[in-house]
Amino acid sequence: MKNHRLLLAISLFVAGAQGCISMRGGGSSGSSGSGFTGTVSVENRSQLSICSLSTTQGGDRGTEQAVTLGPGQTVTFQAERPVSRILLTECSTNRLLYGTGLGYLNDRERLGGELLTVSKIVLLDPGANGGVAGDTLSIALAPRDANDALRDTFFAVMAQRQDDERTFMADSDLASQLLTLLQSSARRQGWREQFQSAVITWQDWGVVRERRQGTESFTMVPVARELSFVAGARWPDGHCTAQSFSARQAFDGENATGELGFGGIGAQLQIPCVLLDQMRSYPNAGNGE
Repeated sequence: MKNHRLLLAISLFVAGAQGCISMRGGGSSGSSGSGFTGTVSVENRSQLSICSLSTTQGGDRGTEQAVTLGPGQTVTFQAERPVSRILLTECSTNRLLYGTGLGYLNDRERLGGELLTVSKIVLLDPGANGGVAGDTLSIALAPRDANDALRDTFFAVMAQRQDDERTFMADSDLASQLLTLLQSSARRQGWREQFQSAVITWQDWGVVRERRQGTESFTMVPVARELSFVAGARWPDGHCTAQSFSARQAFDGENATGELGFGGIGAQLQIPCVLLDQMRSYPNAGNGE
């Protein structure tokens, strides 16, 4: 899979009709908000060529499949449970075509949105008029850089604001060391996922200080330095995740001593595996096998 991807994160906030509606493909839909299940067709009326399709169904882990969806072509997928998000990619550019991707990644936002209630999706060029008509949802695409989606992903994992303008530490060698440390720890503890990439998400090391009591007063003495990073992993069943971690090293205020170690384990979010592949080419990422 190429590193550069055209990411189409399509949030399906569909205003479904009340009651039952007719569906193609032998599927079914209950009342508004219950979602369609059955065969869903995706017709590409845009000028963009698409190579993979990911969905989130039933609020659980996503499904992903390789497709060939050039202009004028149609593919289908099975909605075994109601679909809340779709993501499409193309292998020749580095753009996100709609939204931030966080609707696909964030459980709270995803489950709070409406479900796909129709059996056909039509993809349109940017600027076209989209909407629901009968059993068809038309979506106009809107280009955006794919690395922006990754940056949003990192901040979501860290529970930080997505409009944070901080720069990340430019040290791919250190990121590779952190990934190796994480991989070794995961093997020792029997974790099932395979960590493949790491990105440092702090601008610089932070200093950890401890209070030391003197004869007449106390002082804050530097004892360690730490930083935060996000690691991407692939699981045995094929789904992918991003998770935040912190690393710590002894530090006296001038010199770092001793080996790197973990300072803590943070939140984990499921991500489309195409974003894990893109993460390997993110600036200053540390990568493994």
